[in-house]
Amino acid sequence: MKAKRELEILNYINKVEVCSYDDICKKFNISISTARRDINSLAKEKHIKKVHGGFVPYAYTSLPKNKKLQKNIQSENAVSSSFDHIGKLAATLIKAGDIIYIGSGTTTSTILNHLNNVSDLIIVTNNLLIATSILKFSNEIILIGGRINSHSMSTVGVSVIDDISNMNILKAFIGCNGISIKNGFSNLENDEAYIKKAILKSTKEIYIMADQSKFDAISLHTFANFQDIDGIITDVEPNDTYKKICEENHVKLLY
Repeated sequence: MKAKRELEILNYINKVEVCSYDDICKKFNISISTARRDINSLAKEKHIKKVHGGFVPYAYTSLPKNKKLQKNIQSENAVSSSFDHIGKLAATLIKAGDIIYIGSGTTTSTILNHLNNVSDLIIVTNNLLIATSILKFSNEIILIGGRINSHSMSTVGVSVIDDISNMNILKAFIGCNGISIKNGFSNLENDEAYIKKAILKSTKEIYIMADQSKFDAISLHTFANFQDIDGIITDVEPNDTYKKICEENHVKLLY
């Protein structure tokens, strides 16, 4: 399945000549994590090469003056910048000696880029993107074992929930698929929602990391409401309705 998809992606890149991760995700209906793995595999085999904001066939030498392509590249760069901004803000809440949990997702993974100067951390995670960064990170990372969800690049299942339930975590940084005044914080996958419910019970401070696209969105499974969390870290100032409900529930807003 993976080999077939990689071949299809390669054929597509050879056809269009230049594209971005966003193009691949939309064309093949896959997550950004899956797209990155496939692109890295193709690049390692020298079937394609990465350029600023995207990738091209290996023999390709220059970017065409294509307005649609440039728009896609600018859009992807803006999204990456927003995620990194959220990660940088989250890192300001972390102090030396903290025991923290970092949940699944691309946005939460960006915290690690800003923790190199924070010492004596213990990081608990089910996020494989975090775990595979250990070679360039000096603090301790504990990966909770379980069944691997290839879509979210995380470990899930009863064993993950059991391990979390037996831990004492100071601060947790988790993502979501939707934030709604009425429906709270929600996730598409039930496995992830159950893990986040366990985190709520085992952690002193809960922070949601979510970009502006998650606001006014509702996913399948609600795992928390505003009274359950301590902060929301995002990239754009939320509207007055969200600011009001955060104030009423003593939820810190960082943006």
